[in-house]
Amino acid sequence: MKQVNFRINDVEYERLKWLAKRRSASIASISKNILKKALKDELMDELAQAYMKGEVGLKEAWKLSGLLFIDFLDELCKRGIEPPISADIDEKTHDVARKLKELLE
Repeated sequence: MKQVNFRINDVEYERLKWLAKRRSASIASISKNILKKALKDELMDELAQAYMKGEVGLKEAWKLSGLLFIDFLDELCKRGIEPPISADIDEKTHDVARKLKELLE
């Protein structure tokens, strides 16, 4: 595990302190959770842009995201990026899903 150190101003520190007290948690754990949430959003934005520009492939972007594949595709769709699935593959996938549903009924 790696450690990251950085400085924050007094106002930011007081905000973290208040939040930590309110949640009965340490300032470090609150800071870590905030960083993780922000990192996910920032990273996904950058990965989506890099994917659109062809700088990274779908698999590489997905692995870097740390998300489940279906969640990664959902995030791309939220950003208006269609996954590279041809109409033929999409139709075959729907056929398989229909057959599975019939088997399970």
